[in-house]
Amino acid sequence: MNINHFQLSKVGKIRKANEDFCGYDKTLNGHVFVVCDGMGGHVGGARASELGVKSIVEFFQKEFYDNLILAIDRSFQFANEQIFAQTLEDPSLKGMGTTVALLIIRDDDCFIGHVGDSRIYLKTDGELHRITKDHSFVQGLVDQGVITDEEAESHPKKNQILKALGHSLDVQGTICQKPIKVKTGDVFLLCSDGLNGMINDRYIEKCINSNNLIESGESLYQGAMNNRGADNISLILVGIEKSIHSGKSEFISFTPSRSPSTVYFFEKGKENEEQNFKQKPIQKRNKVLIGVLGIVLLISTSLITYITFIDKPPINVDETPTMEDRMTEKDLSSKTLKELKELAEKRVKTLNIDNQKQITTKDQEKVKLNINKNEELVGVEKVEEIEDPKNYTAQDLSSKTLKELKELAERKVKTININNLKQITTKDQEKVKLNINKNKELVGVEKVEEIEDPKNYTAQDLSSKTLKELKELAERKVKTININNQKQITTKDQEKVKLNINKNKELVGVEEVDSNNKEDNALQEYNNLDKYEIDNDTTKINKNLIDKLKAKNNILNEDELHELNKIGINEKKYNLRERNSYKYNLRERNSYINDKKVPKGFILRYRKKK
Repeated sequence: MNINHFQLSKVGKIRKANEDFCGYDKTLNGHVFVVCDGMGGHVGGARASELGVKSIVEFFQKEFYDNLILAIDRSFQFANEQIFAQTLEDPSLKGMGTTVALLIIRDDDCFIGHVGDSRIYLKTDGELHRITKDHSFVQGLVDQGVITDEEAESHPKKNQILKALGHSLDVQGTICQKPIKVKTGDVFLLCSDGLNGMINDRYIEKCINSNNLIESGESLYQGAMNNRGADNISLILVGIEKSIHSGKSEFISFTPSRSPSTVYFFEKGKENEEQNFKQKPIQKRNKVLIGVLGIVLLISTSLITYITFIDKPPINVDETPTMEDRMTEKDLSSKTLKELKELAEKRVKTLNIDNQKQITTKDQEKVKLNINKNEELVGVEKVEEIEDPKNYTAQDLSSKTLKELKELAERKVKTININNLKQITTKDQEKVKLNINKNKELVGVEKVEEIEDPKNYTAQDLSSKTLKELKELAERKVKTININNQKQITTKDQEKVKLNINKNKELVGVEEVDSNNKEDNALQEYNNLDKYEIDNDTTKINKNLIDKLKAKNNILNEDELHELNKIGINEKKYNLRERNSYKYNLRERNSYINDKKVPKGFILRYRKKK
């Protein structure tokens, strides 16, 4: 699915500071869009909304989730915990919280969730639909039929919300339980109530144009500003440029039914419109009956409203949450196995503990904690000790699946001869990096994104890399062309290296060449020789050179040795003979001196004197 988006967040006309925050990121779980509307004062509201957005984005950046519907709920819990923890650490932030509207687009499916009165709309086939329902006092009155949706817009308690992130230790958001299917040309709108509280849905519908999201966003903003602009205004527009879905988009709409006066969406003639407003004469007895029914209805709705909202009071931002009965991982680790089981029977509340978390109890028992969706401890399971080999090699770890590697990392198994961030390919063909600590323990596994390499690397390509980059290429086993095994090159950072090329022409290793030049060592060896006589056969080499040898007591310098090499490459073997015994032999190229290879011309081979 191809998308584009536009977002803005501005302070409005009346507020001194912007307590809203918008965010977008492309994560492992798809495109994540978030709008938060903070509360709790200028500082607290701004801090809560920013922390809400960043916590949710961070949640989806860290790990891939197969079930995004469950993951959205967990992301709300995670953000809620981060904000709540801030209120405990800093008393000046007491009472802060934030609403949230979240949209995730992965592949060809869309997922939404929200807390509070920040909304998500979808415009499709020219019509605007609300696809979230506010968690607010007035929305409850609308649902009970006490007031209409239009009346809710001007109700004195319209800003009183029932749910928010960070206000208490628990939060229950609303998450759409099925993926939304959208088609090309559809547009999502995520917004704070600073937008939809200033302009109605009909105006929003007119402003949104899928062909120009920037203009649409500016029109919505100006509309809210022209109609008082009494709150911060934040919005994100997400346009669907290309989708595989055709026909009608699939979603749940919470758009209120429109009264007959709302004819913008219907193709009705004027005569039919007027007919809807015609009223027949009402007889007196009918008036009495209607009056009685009205009184009964008023009493019934009053009772329902009392039961619904007195038992569940609106959020009071001055109320400070407490930590009563909440247990951290450290608290539980200080208990014996027996005590943990007793706590599980009582279903004690926990804080920041994942389900199936492994801990070691006070009496040294390894256990798994069963934590339910309400963050209650509901069970404790003993973990059987798994015998690991003393040390895992890279080959051992390569025989495991990614899931098995993560389990080994949780147990911090010992490794041998594995460097930190070593890359391997798992049994299920996942490329991963191994996080090895100073104690040679496996403590983490990270998936490696595939990097597209050119089909073949030449020696020139590899010479343009640094030593570090070459080693990374060797880990990926890149393909090479026209490069022999043990080929020597000089890297970009002037390091001399040998390239290890396997039978498949893959670069599998890089060896640094000894900084002492081997040819220079051989020349030095030659220069350090004692006096020698030249056999008659050596006259074939160069008469002038022989004269130089005799004049210099048979000692050659480096340049003269090079000269000897140049003219003697195609000749047969020659000997430099010490009086009465062999010490050195002059050999053709590819011979060795003290087991060190010299690439040019002739070299000397050492033979001990008897």
